[in-house]
Amino acid sequence: GDIETPTESKALVAGIGGNGGSASNGGTVTISNFETGALSVSGEGSVGIFAQSLGGGGGSGGVGVGGSISAAEDSEAVTQLEFGLGGAAGGGGSGGQVSILNQASISSVADPSGGAAQMHGIHAQSIGGGGGEGSLGIEGDVTGSENSQALSLAIGGSGGNGGRGAAGRLN
Repeated sequence: GDIETPTESKALVAGIGGNGGSASNGGTVTISNFETGALSVSGEGSVGIFAQSLGGGGGSGGVGVGGSISAAEDSEAVTQLEFGLGGAAGGGGSGGQVSILNQASISSVADPSGGAAQMHGIHAQSIGGGGGEGSLGIEGDVTGSENSQALSLAIGGSGGNGGRGAAGRLN
């Protein structure tokens, strides 16, 4: 018998990236410095008490890549639907509450050269982490048939939300 050659080819190709993970939150920071804990700071950028809570950064989404190559004869009909979808990014973590109780003196010693030393007696901050980066969706096709139809679609993933800073307290 005769062998029949198909006159039609159909394909569905998908590339989907994974989602990034969410970040952890920063913890609570509490510092107590009582009357007997007098501090003196000197030198460029010096700090007497430094308290900080940082939220982590969100994970990046994964790249979605799809593609196809077909080498059909000119008389063969080729129909292809292809898409690449990038994964969504994870959100950033929030900074935790920062509390400082200071009952002692904090003094600064001036820079002998007269320059601005940018010293801090107390530096407290709560910072939320940044959201992760959205990712790419990449798609492409190569067809060797004059009788082909292809629809390619690439959609990037969304970026993650940033975390929030928490209230600070200084007594």
